[in-house]
Parts: sequence; C-alpha cells; structure tokens
Amino acid sequence: MKKKHFLYTLANFSTFMVLAAIVAAPLYFASKFTQVAGVKSQSTYLIISQAEKFPGMKFSQDGTTYSLNLPNSAEAYLAVLILNNPTNQSRTYQIESSDGFFFGDNLDEKLKSISLPAGASVPVSVQSKDNSEVEFSVK
Repeated sequence: MKKKHFLYTLANFSTFMVLAAIVAAPLYFASKFTQVAGVKSQSTYLIISQAEKFPGMKFSQDGTTYSLNLPNSAEAYLAVLILNNPTNQSRTYQIESSDGFFFGDNLDEKLKSISLPAGASVPVSVQSKDNSEVEFSVK
C-alpha cells in the first residue's frame, strides 16, 4: 500500500512539473524574443533606403553617418530615403549635412528640422550642387 501511495505522489509531482514547464517555457522564450526585438524599438529613428529606385545610386552607412553616391551631381533626388519615428512619442529630428539634404519633397521649402509624431514617417530628399558622394547624419 505504501508503494502505491508513493507512486501516486510521484506521478502527481511529475504531472505538475510537466504542466509548469509547458506554461513557463513560452514565457521564458517570449522574454528572450522581446529582448532581441527591443534593439529595434530602442532606436530613436529608422532610415529606410529608396536608393534602389534610382539607377546608379548607392546608399551606405558608417555608424550614424549615412552617404549616397549619386549617379549625376547637380540634380535633385526627391524621397531618396524615408525617416521613421519608431518610438511611442513625438520627436524632433535635424539633418546635419554640408550638402543639400532636407526633409520632405518640396524644393521650395527645404526643412532641416522636423517634428514627427509617434510612428510617423517623412521623406528625405537631396539636391546636390557638385558632389557625386554626399553625407549626412540625423540628430
């Protein structure tokens, strides 16, 4: 009789451990996945390249400095890049460049600073005067 009682206790304990593992495993992996996905949500902005839509244009990044190799200098390229605000609050962004980078696609109103609401995007355009390689950074 004691052996049977011990086996019931062991079976109940084993069942409890299996059920606890079934509940805990998804929670454990979910916390690990959110840490990996958190890298993206911690950034204050995302730059999305549209350079492949312009033949001969190449986009590259070195840290927080971005550069474009333009096929023809002294031309305007509208909406070459898209700046996205992935955060859950409004942010103000500023382009720092010696060349003609600006927010939007209006050549008459070249914005160097813009305030974006959470989750919003804005095109980034360039009007280069004489350089075939132009660099900028976003603050």
